[in-house]
Amino acid sequence: MQFTYTKFRLAFPVTGKGFYVNTQSGKTEKTLRTGINEEEVSAMSNLIQILKDYDTYVFSHLSDEAQSLIESDRAEDDPWMEVDDFLQFALLDSVEVPEKLLRDTEYEVNTAWDEELQLRTLNWIQQHMEKHEWRT
Repeated sequence: MQFTYTKFRLAFPVTGKGFYVNTQSGKTEKTLRTGINEEEVSAMSNLIQILKDYDTYVFSHLSDEAQSLIESDRAEDDPWMEVDDFLQFALLDSVEVPEKLLRDTEYEVNTAWDEELQLRTLNWIQQHMEKHEWRT
């Protein structure tokens, strides 16, 4: 499943389906086209929540350069790369990512990500867990 993310609009370009999401609550507000199933809505809501959590717990602790690169991922509507960059730069800047957020991210990455990015992102998660001794 491929979809793009912007601050208030999510779209599924392959199917041409789209809907608006309230980024505060993660709930669907307005369906633009019919045919979006609950699994698609749930998957995107999970990703939005994960990104909000990275903003809350990690973003302000990153270097200015890292913040700039993450903001560029947002401008390019690439939420998967944004998550990957959060993990990479948090390691480089020695920012601890909460264990629950790592586990939520790991679950999300294992659902339907591009295989190459999935492996790369799972590697970042593993490095965080090893660094903070959450996984043996």
